[in-house]
Amino acid sequence: MASATGGRRKGAASEILFVLCAAVVVGVSILDVVNVIFIHQSLVERARVGATWASRQRFDSEETRNVVVYDTVEPGERDKPLCPDLTAKMVSAELLDSGTGKARVVVKISNYPYRFYSYWISKAYNPRSIMAVVKHEAPDTSAVRR
Repeated sequence: MASATGGRRKGAASEILFVLCAAVVVGVSILDVVNVIFIHQSLVERARVGATWASRQRFDSEETRNVVVYDTVEPGERDKPLCPDLTAKMVSAELLDSGTGKARVVVKISNYPYRFYSYWISKAYNPRSIMAVVKHEAPDTSAVRR
């Protein structure tokens, strides 16, 4: 009888260890998914803000990129990106069909480096570019500033 109880204890310990390992893997995977959703939504918001801002101004690609990244037209040395690891090189802004009634501003964020805690999700995730398109309302010749 003594050996039977010892065997049960070893089996219970290995089962608990297995369940704890599985719980850690599931927990880290959930953290990764939530992190991707949060960062993606933050990037979508930055692209939308930049496109909306540029649609009401005399279009300037560099200023629009700065608004997307830093939320200011002329960032200083102390200004940091609103989204971690976002740089102006990742943001492109262009004015399409300028001078027509169909003029629109396109802001695109590409190659954003998502960070993962789990190895297996980082290899499976292929981030796509984020794009915001807004009708350009300000004429090219006006210089409206906020």
